[in-house]
Amino acid sequence: MATCSRECWICLDDTQGELKKPCACPRYAHLACLGRWQEFPSWVSSLTPRHLASFTASVQPWMSVVCGDQVHKIPVRPGPEGEAEFSARVKALFNFPPDSDFEVAFECKGPINDERLLLRGIQCFDAATHCAAITAAKSTLGGEGALPGI
Repeated sequence: MATCSRECWICLDDTQGELKKPCACPRYAHLACLGRWQEFPSWVSSLTPRHLASFTASVQPWMSVVCGDQVHKIPVRPGPEGEAEFSARVKALFNFPPDSDFEVAFECKGPINDERLLLRGIQCFDAATHCAAITAAKSTLGGEGALPGI
């Protein structure tokens, strides 16, 4: 079994304040960090511009997938099923064996200010899919997602 470092799993600091294991989990946390974490709203609602929130669920997000000199644009959907579909589609498009693993990095526009984000690993799939949904919602509204009448 892997050992966990003795740092707060929320703020990743090991120098400020007392670290506790408040439950049966193997990781340490500052109690103040844990309290803030418990009060935090969903990252999806926190990172979605309010005027786009109603559009992100109704648009079809797309991702461009690049391997070598091949580029494919594919529809995506969030969640474990969407991730499984994405992995299967990528393997089929690039003729990877069905039981193989592959490395992935998602380059996205940030949800608030369109800054370039690089999300590494399949564990970032839902975040990348949400960024793609925000981009699709902005396109639906005409460009940068301006509020109607502005």
